[in-house]
Amino acid sequence: MGRKILRYSTQSISQSPWRFFVLSYTVVVHFVCDMQLRAITDRMVMSLDFDINGFFSEIDRSLEASRRVFRRLDSVMMALTEADWLRIEAKVRS
Repeated sequence: MGRKILRYSTQSISQSPWRFFVLSYTVVVHFVCDMQLRAITDRMVMSLDFDINGFFSEIDRSLEASRRVFRRLDSVMMALTEADWLRIEAKVRS
């Protein structure tokens, strides 16, 4: 019993510095990789040319075109009477 305790305590004493070394090495490697990744990402973002105003104006043009299409569709739909809808339904079924 005493030998087992001595062996386990000796093992844990000899393994403690290695555990600390591996843990600190892992933390340092993680930190360095994180910093390198951050630097690469920052360089990529800075190298891109962002034209935010052009992007927003393109979105505005797209929205306006969609609204025009829906306005035309609404005007056509309002022009159809109940009889027109019945004729369309009959054509679809035949």
